Amino acid sequence: MARRSVRTRNKPPRKQRAHTHRDGGGGQAPAAPTLESLIQTLLAERSEGLGSAAIAEALGLAPRQLPGLRKSLGQLADQGRIARRGKLFCPAAAPERLRAILDITSKGFGFAMIEGEAKGGKDVFIPPQHLGGASHGDT
Repeated sequence: MARRSVRTRNKPPRKQRAHTHRDGGGGQAPAAPTLESLIQTLLAERSEGLGSAAIAEALGLAPRQLPGLRKSLGQLADQGRIARRGKLFCPAAAPERLRAILDITSKGFGFAMIEGEAKGGKDVFIPPQHLGGASHGDT
C-alpha cells in the first residue's frame, strides 16, 4: 500500500495566553491619576495661585487640551475642591470647624447651638432621622 502524503496548510500561529502572577493582583497596572487629581496635587504644591495656561504648562498639556482643562477647573471650583481668585486657581481652604451643643426637643428633632454665639442667634436644625443616636447636651 502506498503512503499518501498529507498536505497541511500553513496555520496562523496560536494566540498565547497572557501569564498572570499567582499573587492575586491580576497583572493589571495601577490606574493612571485623573486630570482632577493632578490639578489638585499641583495646586497644593504651590504657594501662589496659577492661571489655566500655567497649569497646562506645568502638566505638559497640549494647546488643544486647554478647553478640557478649563472645564475641569470650573467643575473643581464649583464643587469647592479648589478655589478661584479672579483668573487664578489655588487649593481650597479647609472648612472652619465649629463647636456646638445639641438641644433635642420633646418632639424628637434637635438644634445645634453654636458655642460663642449670642442667645437668639441662628441655630442649626437637625431632623430626627439625622441625629444618629445623639443625646441632649452632646457636643
